[in-house]
Amino acid sequence: MKVILISDNHGIKNEINMALKNNNFDFSVHLGDGMLEDGFIEKNFDFYVNGNNDCFGPFEKIVEIGNLKILLMHGHTKIEELYSNEKMFILATKLGVNAVFHGHTHIYKNEKINGIHIICPGSINFARGKEGNGYALVEIKK
Repeated sequence: MKVILISDNHGIKNEINMALKNNNFDFSVHLGDGMLEDGFIEKNFDFYVNGNNDCFGPFEKIVEIGNLKILLMHGHTKIEELYSNEKMFILATKLGVNAVFHGHTHIYKNEKINGIHIICPGSINFARGKEGNGYALVEIKK
C-alpha cells in the first residue's frame, strides 16, 4: 500500500493538487498547517490532523494502515524539543505504535530507530531543509 504524506502548505493548494493528481496512492495523509477553511483538507485526505495554524481536526490520531499502527501528529502540542529521535522513540513506545508521521519542522526526515519509523515529509511549499519543498510517498507492506 502506498501512502502520500503532505504537510505545512500554509494556505496554498496548487502543489497539493499536483501531488495528489500525479501520484498513485491508497491513502492520503495531511499532517497539519493546511490553513484552508473551505473543507479542502477534509475532502481530499483520508486522514488529517491539526497544525498550530488549523482549527478543523484533532491534534493527533492513531491509525492502522496495513501492518502498521501509526501516530499522526503535527507535533506542536508535545513536549519541548519533541523532534529529537530519542523523544519520538519514547513517545511511540509509550503509545504502542510502529511509526510516527509528523509535520511542523518543515524539514524532511525518514529514520528508523529500534524498529520505530519516524517520517516527516517536510513542507510542500516552505521547506527549511536542504531537500527543498516536497512530500513523502511511503510504501507499507500488507
